[in-house]
Amino acid sequence: MECQKINQENQENKINDNLEQNTNKNSENIAPVNMSNNLKKISSNNDLEDEGKYTEITGQILFRRIMGKKLCSITLLNEEENTIIGASIHDPEIIPKLKIGDMINIKGKIYFHKNNPKNKNVQAEIIKLLGKGPDAERINLKRKYFIDNKNTLTNYDALCTYIKKGQKCQNKECKFRHKIKKEEEEMIQNNLLKKKRAYNDAHEGDPLNIDDKYNKSLRNSEFANFLVEKFGLENIKKGFVLDIAGGKGLVSFFLTTKYGIKCKIIDPRGATLPKSKRKELKKKNIIIEEERKMFTLNTCDELIKGCSLIIGMHPDEATVDIVDVALAKKINFAVVPCCVFHNKFPDRKLKNGKDVVEYPDIIQFILEKDNTLKTDFLNIKGRNKIIYKKFE
Repeated sequence: MECQKINQENQENKINDNLEQNTNKNSENIAPVNMSNNLKKISSNNDLEDEGKYTEITGQILFRRIMGKKLCSITLLNEEENTIIGASIHDPEIIPKLKIGDMINIKGKIYFHKNNPKNKNVQAEIIKLLGKGPDAERINLKRKYFIDNKNTLTNYDALCTYIKKGQKCQNKECKFRHKIKKEEEEMIQNNLLKKKRAYNDAHEGDPLNIDDKYNKSLRNSEFANFLVEKFGLENIKKGFVLDIAGGKGLVSFFLTTKYGIKCKIIDPRGATLPKSKRKELKKKNIIIEEERKMFTLNTCDELIKGCSLIIGMHPDEATVDIVDVALAKKINFAVVPCCVFHNKFPDRKLKNGKDVVEYPDIIQFILEKDNTLKTDFLNIKGRNKIIYKKFE
């Protein structure tokens, strides 16, 4: 213990000596610079000269991202200099103790990210925790910290997000403003019109009333019920269900536990079934197979052997692949499209030449592949349109 303490003191003394030397050479390039009256990141055209120099920063943690036992990235607010600066922490004992809103003092070398060389960061070597800082509770909100259009810390005079969207705020302890100013009325009306237009586009032909629909959280169980109703339990049990981009695996969970249908999840990220669901499967001695693979026409041959139904509940990029594989191999399928991913698939076009950019476009794009495809709606809120086909 004494040796470790001596080594730490020697290291700190060495850094302090370097700090003094660097300060004497060019004090303007060492400490955080107050570039304006507004809150800004420390950066300038001359900052690259600071690479490798030692500096000392005292500030409040605004943001924390733990990337391993020995790596944590933090963003500090230096109120005296009115600046923010990034820092990386590598001490495995300190990292678990770092909390949003805490004050911290760090000493270390200045470095720059390769992807963004204008932003100065500190590779912390000596770290001291100074306890909770001012307004620690405010900074420790879900959104961590708020920076408005002027790059200054926002206050609670900002309009509540729910009110801004034309909704009711259910948070009784909400500290943001709920009273609408005259200049904000037009903005809220525009938001409501956009929301209504988006809903009408997503639910064109939907006979169900939005007030009678179930919450989004029930979409997986409702989809499982739909599959059994449309394709028949006996027909599905002739093989197994291939759940593409299954995510949490909840559709497969309900099909397996409620109907006794064998399922297999295909997702390159792997299934992340909630702990309570995993316990239930273990208790009932049920195993849901899964494979971490991409699902395309080129990779599907082994996966679809013995498959009686291919499904996708909001399967993201795999949506069109599910339809292509099912139509090519003549396998029953049902998919509930969600996101469009225009940037990832810019070449997709409708028969009229229009780019596939919005939700109605992806629906039309899929339906144009086969004129025998059918559609239906789940009794849930959100994007609930089902495209399916049952081969005789």
